[in-house]
Amino acid sequence: MIAGGIIVGIFGVKLFMSNPVKQIRRVKSGNRHYWQDFFSTVLMTISNPGAFFLMLGLFAFIGISREEAEPLERIAVTLAGVFAGAALWWHILSTCINMFRNKLRLRQLIMINRIAGVVIMVLGLISLFEGIYRFLLVP
Repeated sequence: MIAGGIIVGIFGVKLFMSNPVKQIRRVKSGNRHYWQDFFSTVLMTISNPGAFFLMLGLFAFIGISREEAEPLERIAVTLAGVFAGAALWWHILSTCINMFRNKLRLRQLIMINRIAGVVIMVLGLISLFEGIYRFLLVP
């Protein structure tokens, strides 16, 4: 929890300090880094603890485990369902963002970055202090 809190806090600081103007200029100038965007999105998605534990819970609920010899079809269908759900989520999310992209002003984007950065920093600090508390005080 301590390391996770630090990492989340760093993400919050980075988001708070980020400037959406640079990203907008990069897209408008045609200087796009598709692979960098792709890999950062994949890394962010697979490192999401909520999604990770949701997948573990899903596999446990379905009954897929390493101890039993599972039929390959059952595992393949489960993984295909997870992939289809994730792809559908990202499609819906990117479509909604694209719909509202032109309605947001630059000042609103900066304010959203600042608010989201503060919220993420606070969550990181809570996780950090909870981890320290559990490490030091809870036997």
